[in-house]
Amino acid sequence: MKWTSGIVVGAFAACSAVMVAGVQHWETKIEGQAQAAVVETAQPHQKQFSGVSSYTKHLPPFLVSAIEDTFIKDKPISLVLVAREEDEWASFVKKSLEDTYGQDVFHIQIYSYHDQTTKELVHSSFQQDLQKLNPTLVLAEVPMLEDQKEMPIDDALPELQAFISQVKELKTAFILQPSSPYASQYESYEEAVAAVGGMAKENHVHYLNHAPLWPYEISPYVTKESKLTQEGKQLWGEHLSSWFTGK
Repeated sequence: MKWTSGIVVGAFAACSAVMVAGVQHWETKIEGQAQAAVVETAQPHQKQFSGVSSYTKHLPPFLVSAIEDTFIKDKPISLVLVAREEDEWASFVKKSLEDTYGQDVFHIQIYSYHDQTTKELVHSSFQQDLQKLNPTLVLAEVPMLEDQKEMPIDDALPELQAFISQVKELKTAFILQPSSPYASQYESYEEAVAAVGGMAKENHVHYLNHAPLWPYEISPYVTKESKLTQEGKQLWGEHLSSWFTGK
């Protein structure tokens, strides 16, 4: 009887061991499937954002933080590029950011003001148009090229103040940059760039000064009429793209 009980107990123990082993097997299998599913789901995201810190090494802290927030909030930065013409620096930046970061970090729109001066721009529907684009970040080219045809930079600064105020009223992050080089009857390009930089600093706006980029011999990049050549567009566009992507 004791021997028979031992068999029963042994059989029960063996059965229990098999059941435990079976449960552990399925738990392990289910866990493995779950992990595989997570990995499979995460792979496109990880692939898209791998090495993102190497892309942001030139960027100011507020922009790095905004990019990092896109991981948490799963909401892209609405970036509006305010440019004289779309096919100059803005199109280069748009393509470069989309190629580097994918579609989940930046949603990029371009606002072209063409040949308007700063005064004409701030007295137009610019602010309302910009608000409709719902930006979280604005990178704007100051209309210096058009301004200098009519007035010295000092006379244009009050309108630039109005331009900055209109953008800041939208509660968006803001980056300013000068226009491309030009020849003016009033002051040198470098003097105008410095004046705009001072206005940016006074208003606590990040100033992306690309003036040192341009070589002394400017003729391959800018015509006598201060129009950018294809080489000039590429030089400016690639410089800004490198700033955004850490290249």
